[in-house]
Amino acid sequence: MIKKLFNFFGINAIAYNLQEVIQDKLLGVRTSGLVNPDDFGADSEGCHAYLPVSYRSLKKILSYIPYPDEKVVLVDYGSGYGRVPIFAATHAYKKTVGVELSKQLNDVAIANLKKALPKLACKQVDLLVFDARKYAIPDDMNVFYFYMPFNSDILQTVLENIHLSVKSVPRDITVLYAYPTGQVIHLKAVQSKLPWLNIVHETAVSSTIQLMVAKIKT
Repeated sequence: MIKKLFNFFGINAIAYNLQEVIQDKLLGVRTSGLVNPDDFGADSEGCHAYLPVSYRSLKKILSYIPYPDEKVVLVDYGSGYGRVPIFAATHAYKKTVGVELSKQLNDVAIANLKKALPKLACKQVDLLVFDARKYAIPDDMNVFYFYMPFNSDILQTVLENIHLSVKSVPRDITVLYAYPTGQVIHLKAVQSKLPWLNIVHETAVSSTIQLMVAKIKT
């Protein structure tokens, strides 16, 4: 029985890794891997490690965007090597943006983008080095993606910035917050302090990744 379980999970792990490698190869990029905050080359207090969500999970997450492709302006906070803004740009979105604290990680993302750009349906991809708390949100941005990039204090500040942007320029927006199953740093950790944050959907996108979909009321 133990041998059967080992074989089952071992085969699944090989299949998972193969899918990751194949998708990176198709785009001509290198976005896999784990980078700890101590290796960011920046003041990373409050930040979590870079470890991208799988492509399979990412496809499911993006399916929760409720707008026509040509209307989507998406930002990924903690974009690391650029997997989300680059893969999202395989859709015919209006624009995708990566906001990353670490210049070292973002330099890799820029190199990835140069290789992938000819294959992308969306040609407007910006990869920016910013502290997420200080990023000025464009008036047309309407999809905000997080994969548990930082602690609850930073998350609250970023969500407050999004709220101010929506108050300044009223529009429908969607927050996509993904996190590893069992973790407690997610939208509910700050919701009691943000009465305008409305979680409209919760789901599992894989056996290890959960997703919260939220709106912000003005």
